[in-house]
Amino acid sequence: MNVGASYSDTLNKEKNEHKDKTTLTTSFSTGMTYERTKTLATLGQGNINITDKENSDDLARLNTDTTQVDKSLIKTSMGTKVDATLDTRLLTEDGRKEIKNETKELVQSPGKAYDTMFVQTADVYIVEQDGTSRKLTESEKSNFIQSSDGKVHIATNGIFNDQMAAAKYAAQHSSSEGAQYVVYFPQADNAVSELLVAGYQKFLEGDTIGLTNATQEIKNLTNKYGQEGLQLDGHSRGSLTIGNALDSIATQPNAQGSLSNTTINFFGPAQNVLNADEQLSYLQNRDAATNLDTKNNMVIHYMNNAADPVGTYIGGNAPTGGTIPQTEPITTTIVSGIPVSNANTNLNEMVRAGTGQANTSHNSYGNAKQESLDSFWGGKTPNLTPIRTYTK
Repeated sequence: MNVGASYSDTLNKEKNEHKDKTTLTTSFSTGMTYERTKTLATLGQGNINITDKENSDDLARLNTDTTQVDKSLIKTSMGTKVDATLDTRLLTEDGRKEIKNETKELVQSPGKAYDTMFVQTADVYIVEQDGTSRKLTESEKSNFIQSSDGKVHIATNGIFNDQMAAAKYAAQHSSSEGAQYVVYFPQADNAVSELLVAGYQKFLEGDTIGLTNATQEIKNLTNKYGQEGLQLDGHSRGSLTIGNALDSIATQPNAQGSLSNTTINFFGPAQNVLNADEQLSYLQNRDAATNLDTKNNMVIHYMNNAADPVGTYIGGNAPTGGTIPQTEPITTTIVSGIPVSNANTNLNEMVRAGTGQANTSHNSYGNAKQESLDSFWGGKTPNLTPIRTYTK
């Protein structure tokens, strides 16, 4: 019989710009093994002559394998393992208040996410020449201005974008001179709620459960301008807003061909571009196009940096190019409790992009600042890439 036990303590400290957090982890385990065996009578070589066969045991049961002379009768093991973690903030009044606030935020997050999606208005803004934006009046919303290419240009914003950031990226991604509009998906007031919104748009949004206010606004505007001339630009989660609007429009009567003059560009898209393009093709009635150049111009075009986790892993899209900057000296900082290094690796760049830092692969698309282009596109403005190319 064997009996064993072990015990260990680990002290972990996490620091970021908001708070210090220390946890004490204790592990205790015990184990016991019991085994009972018997040794078999074994005949390795030779013959046995039995004179009284009727009153003797059957020789077939006699062990002749000299390498297996022991037989296990009982073998059993049992044990216990206990892991316990203590958040040491429980030991101070300020720490307990901090935990209470975090818990309150977590509990309220679903309700705040609902308000962001279905209660708050998805207002429409126009981007001014100086980069600022202005909310449209009701009369302006009834008559959008065409851009220099003869189309109405409307952008949708991504996760963790306030209204100023949404306007900035709309201008950065615009492919034409002139009026640029933004349907602004409001930003929730905490990160958990923002992630819940993203999850709803990625996996649940639709006519059955319900369209968010921003998606409904895009649907309405797409129905209005889709045949006259419409350019939609979706960044990050904003591509889901457009993709889900397309799915809803496809259920309408006489949907095929209703978006015959609609084109779409995506930037670091959380939406799968190929799936969205298949839906757009149906709504454009693309198969009816006889001119090859026209047909290829109707395809969704997109930009997706190889180190962008949103477009690559969440959207499941192939990269369209991209580089990672060389940084010296190498340093490590704590962001939201996560150690982030500036070392030249895809993984670290994905962490930087995923935590919403400035000058990353996820916000370097279109007419980005030269610093971003130098870092992530070899100093050149990235080109929009078609998701497919028709040859006949």
